[in-house]
Amino acid sequence: MALVGEIASDSSLNDEAASALVGGEEEYASLSFESLAAGAPGSGPAHDEVVADVCAGMSSWEGAVERDAKALSAIGRAFDQEDQALAQAILGG
Repeated sequence: MALVGEIASDSSLNDEAASALVGGEEEYASLSFESLAAGAPGSGPAHDEVVADVCAGMSSWEGAVERDAKALSAIGRAFDQEDQALAQAILGG
C-alpha cells in the first residue's frame, strides 16, 4: 500500500500467488496414481501403459506449474524494482 509521498508495489502478492499455485499442484500431485491404478479393474500392458502415461503427464505438468510460479515471483520483483526507480524519479529521491 502506498502512503502519501511514497509509491510502492507489493511484490509479496506475487510470491503468495506463486506459493498458492505450487501448493495446489503439490496437493494434487500427491495423489499416487500408481496406487489408484493398482486398485482399478483391468490389468496387462494396456493398463500399465495408461498409468505410465498419466504419471508422465503429471510430472510434466508439475514442472510447468513450478516454472510458472517462479515466473510470477520474478515478475513481482521486476515490477517492484521498476516501481522503486520510477518513484525515486518522480519524488526526486
